[in-house]
Amino acid sequence: DVFEAGETLTIQCDFDKKPDETFVWKLNDKPLDIKKDDRILLETTNDGKSFILTVKDLRPKEDQGVYKLESSHLVLE
Repeated sequence: DVFEAGETLTIQCDFDKKPDETFVWKLNDKPLDIKKDDRILLETTNDGKSFILTVKDLRPKEDQGVYKLESSHLVLE
């Protein structure tokens, strides 16, 4: 997808059942650091079946690339 500067990106990955593994959101193979950027919100639904990434106020060079939800056994791009 293509987004314009200032827009909000939301990606949601849903599973049929709660995964037993820990997942990490990455951008261009680097873990997203929510402590350094308050525009980024990482959420997991109460039932543990959905992982949601929100990036507010998109910045073209900073936020462009491939987003992944990754565990030691699974990569979703």
